[in-house]
Amino acid sequence: MSDKLLKELASFARETQLRGRWAIGAKKITPLQRTWTRYMLMNWGSKHRGSEGPERGAMNILGRLMWNQEWNADQGDRIQVIFSNLAQQGYSGDELLKKVKEIFLPQNSGASAITLAKESDDAEFVEAVITKTLSVNNPIRDVMIRHYRDRKLPQLISEELSAKTGIDLESSRRRVRWAETAAEDIMFCAMVNEMENEKLQIAA
Repeated sequence: MSDKLLKELASFARETQLRGRWAIGAKKITPLQRTWTRYMLMNWGSKHRGSEGPERGAMNILGRLMWNQEWNADQGDRIQVIFSNLAQQGYSGDELLKKVKEIFLPQNSGASAITLAKESDDAEFVEAVITKTLSVNNPIRDVMIRHYRDRKLPQLISEELSAKTGIDLESSRRRVRWAETAAEDIMFCAMVNEMENEKLQIAA
């Protein structure tokens, strides 16, 4: 991976400049939408790196329950409340996922707004969307790959940017945060659009 793309972040004094150059038209997404997007990106990163990242755990479980084209904010809020309550009761890992599934997916529930996806299929879906949406010379894509595929925490990416460009660490942190937020905004919209297109093709 070229350091040239990472260094380019230092040339943007404001977030609007970065988004105006590399995230044109990307709208800010909600916290719930961001949770789902991060899950999808973490799943993609795990598949293409083959290792667990620093942020899976709770986010992974929550994200898996939210993977559905029809989920909404009310359902997401309900999942978060129940998830938090069960975690406080001592449930964790697979046991926690099983318990939350029992609540949301009882055996005889029939059609449900919350379903589990096949994670390998999710990862390939994300890979296809990234290839279609983000050019290889986009510094936002570069930061996203460093974080989710190479498993580098934002702090480490910020330190690399600071060391390679000479800008202070706080300025580096801001720019990495701008890039990560923009990547999530772009990817959420792109993934939703792709799912809508697939639905139309199936219906045709």
